[in-house]
Amino acid sequence: ANSLHNLGSLYYNQGKYSEAEPLLQEALAMRKRLFTGDHPDVANSLHNLGSLYYNQGKYSEAEPLLQEALAMRKRLFTGDHPDVAFSSNNLALLYDHQGKYSEAKPLYQEALAIYKRLFTEDHPDVANSLNNLACLYYIQGKYNEVEPLFQEALSIYESLFPNGHPRVPLSLNNLASLYTITNRRQQALKSFKEATEVEHRLMNQEFLGSSENDRMIFLDNIRTTQYALLSLVYQHFYPLEKSPEKSEAIHTALDLVLKRKAISNAADAAFNAAMNSDRYPHLQDSFQTYRSLWKQIVNLQSSLYLPENSSRLEANQKLLKELYVEVETLQKKLSAEVPEMNLENQLVDRQAIASELPENSTLIEFAYFPVYDFTTKEYQTPRYLAFILPAKKPEKVQMIDLGAAEKIDNLISQVRQAISPVNLENMGLATKKVRLGISKPLNPFVELTTTVFEPLKKYLQGEQLFICPDGKLTLIRFEILPVDGENNQLFIDKYQITYLTAGRDLLRKKNQPKRTASESLVIADPNFDLYVEIPPNSLSKEEIPPTPLGKGGLEIPTNSLSKEGLDISPTPLNKGGLEIPPTSLSKGGLEIPTNSLSKEGLDISPTPLNKGGLEIPTTPQEKTDLSINLNSLKSEIIQTFGQEDKKPFLPVPMTREIAQAVAAEFQVKPLLQNDALKTHLTNGKCPKKLVLATHGFFLEQENRNLQLKTMPIIWLLLREYNSIVGILFLRNFQTPLNQIQTTQNPLWRSGLALAGANTWLFGREIPPEAEEGILFALDVVGLDLWANELIILIACDTALGDVKIGEGVKGLRSAFTAAGARLLIMSLWSVPAQVSILLMNRFLTNMQQKKLSSQQALQEAQLYIKTITRTELEALPTGQKIIQQIRERLSEKSAELLRQWEVQNYPLQARHFCGAWVCVGKEF
Repeated sequence: ANSLHNLGSLYYNQGKYSEAEPLLQEALAMRKRLFTGDHPDVANSLHNLGSLYYNQGKYSEAEPLLQEALAMRKRLFTGDHPDVAFSSNNLALLYDHQGKYSEAKPLYQEALAIYKRLFTEDHPDVANSLNNLACLYYIQGKYNEVEPLFQEALSIYESLFPNGHPRVPLSLNNLASLYTITNRRQQALKSFKEATEVEHRLMNQEFLGSSENDRMIFLDNIRTTQYALLSLVYQHFYPLEKSPEKSEAIHTALDLVLKRKAISNAADAAFNAAMNSDRYPHLQDSFQTYRSLWKQIVNLQSSLYLPENSSRLEANQKLLKELYVEVETLQKKLSAEVPEMNLENQLVDRQAIASELPENSTLIEFAYFPVYDFTTKEYQTPRYLAFILPAKKPEKVQMIDLGAAEKIDNLISQVRQAISPVNLENMGLATKKVRLGISKPLNPFVELTTTVFEPLKKYLQGEQLFICPDGKLTLIRFEILPVDGENNQLFIDKYQITYLTAGRDLLRKKNQPKRTASESLVIADPNFDLYVEIPPNSLSKEEIPPTPLGKGGLEIPTNSLSKEGLDISPTPLNKGGLEIPPTSLSKGGLEIPTNSLSKEGLDISPTPLNKGGLEIPTTPQEKTDLSINLNSLKSEIIQTFGQEDKKPFLPVPMTREIAQAVAAEFQVKPLLQNDALKTHLTNGKCPKKLVLATHGFFLEQENRNLQLKTMPIIWLLLREYNSIVGILFLRNFQTPLNQIQTTQNPLWRSGLALAGANTWLFGREIPPEAEEGILFALDVVGLDLWANELIILIACDTALGDVKIGEGVKGLRSAFTAAGARLLIMSLWSVPAQVSILLMNRFLTNMQQKKLSSQQALQEAQLYIKTITRTELEALPTGQKIIQQIRERLSEKSAELLRQWEVQNYPLQARHFCGAWVCVGKEF
């Protein structure tokens, strides 16, 4: 019976409820046969099976079991006993979650009374019971009875955990929610601010000695406080007339956004910098082991499902899991010994950033957040905020509400569709609804300007802007938007824009390691079909698809790629066979053991949403699945990008010309065809400048239908937060479950194709020096680019990735930044190759000969493309190719389109041609 119970407990902790249920049922039945009367083991089994049903949402099945467990424990223990209080509290939680408040109240009160008699000193069980009872009163609107209970609970937590504990900010959040709903906004702001400060101390503790997965879980769990504070400021301070009170609230909100935006990327960069520095000679062997383990993981995954390895599949899968455990354990150990992982210096505020901004410039920090209505206790439509920080004037911060995120996101999608040849199939020149010529409004562009930029204009100083986008704003370039509704002037004509992941990037130069870079590296025109030569009769014709003609790489756009459950195992002998109560209330949905200091109660602070729906927090059961099936990934790449012959990556011979031009400027030899190998990037060297001209890709995650996973997913939320607000939201949950996306690691789903990419994807033998033929974003994170000055990615969709709210774009963009890249130039959509060549030649001339900064050089090159006349274009060899290419394309589509284009004096004025390139980062 004990073995069955323990195994069932293990499955329960792993979230495998269907596997846990029959084992716990059998353990209960066996214990009932063994012990005919009341017995602690029977009570434990009753309680734990009831807990399982509770977490599955099977309330009608959970209730009689929890009732019987409580009754039996009362008969077994005639005096005050922690197990009786434990059962009373958990049954109360069940009633609470069902809205049966009259049944829940006496049980909460009974549990609290027992705990207070059992523990005369401060004890977490007393604090948790106080908190739970207060939450019940809160839901019922009995606010006068709530505050003293919350205050007493907070006092106990602060006494027990002077150095911080998750229970402290949770209690502060609960108090802040109470203050908000009772119209005490100043007290609410103070409590939320105190909660964030405790969370920042906990963050520093957590990041020292944690893995990347641990960090992401922690950040997801504290995101609620940020959303709640922003909701408070937006709803209760923003509408006020100008006053010191309003200014203080806005300053607090901006400081929080500045401290937290993309902080996980900052942690990745700190770890990478330490790994590639010479500051820790005693750790170099461990760092080398870390790199080696990752290499083993990638190699094993890439060959896991090859036919020749089929007999070793099970053993290799086991080895792969062991390698992941080993690498995560080592990462935690190394993080604990690297002072940079203490991110205290990264938690900068508006004063530090304002002082770093150049004179007469402005920082625009965007923030996407779901709005929590403290009165209705429900989430409202997510919105975008813009914070305006003028240089040297931190006291002049402005906060502007830009409106509903859905509207802005839709406009961004329309703008991207209007400039994407994949959708228009006419080189981005026109649509049936819009006449040619920049003097005529393109409605989505004008409307996006009106919505996002017009409200900000009067607060901007100067024409140098530092923009830190959030949400889908990361997928658009402001330069292509009109400055006003007349559409006569674009941003690129007036403003000099620098894009940053977060405002703290302005301070990055102070943390830049000092080392010497190797010579520059230019890679282009890879032979994607590179393979190890084998006898010609070894493979059938069908196995080696012929290389198609035409449709070259960049010229033709590809298809739009566009902590632990309830511990319900029995206790050791010293407890007389009693169960070990759950480690954490919020992690099992029920109350925790009497002797646990990590026990959690209820939380009435808001639970995060995503896109109008539910944001599922990353609990251990939902850790990012790093050990993905690369065989499946290969198939997805082939299916997404494959042409008729199924080859996903077609030749890009046109990149050879630009590579040769760039290489001549850098005085290096370009690496082309069979020499365009991944090992040139993964050999540990740091090129001074790096140019990669090839196919880039990003696989968008599809919406998966999660109907079969409904209850486990929803209850993982409640087990993590155990939030009354979360519970109320769940009851009113309207978003279709098929709109919730499953989690996959975006660093595996984006990359750059190099020599041998097609060969590897089809499972054929590839030269060792080609590795997998694909530089995944996950590979990039491990590179040493700290001495690099500039990276140019001449490829399709390299700036795209998985947009994670508050964390930027998780893909190649974030990967290069984490690897130390200070300045990154890349494309947001595919551009005809000859236009890219023309732009890059101009860019290099500006930078090398005119000595312009990279940002200035790129902007001038884009303006050059936009304003070059037909006569000037025809005089250039590259220009003649561009004109011929456009003529061919337009003649295939529409004679009228071709006629209109032929009379234009500025043939490349369309946003599609000049607006694709984005420069992320800042020169030091």
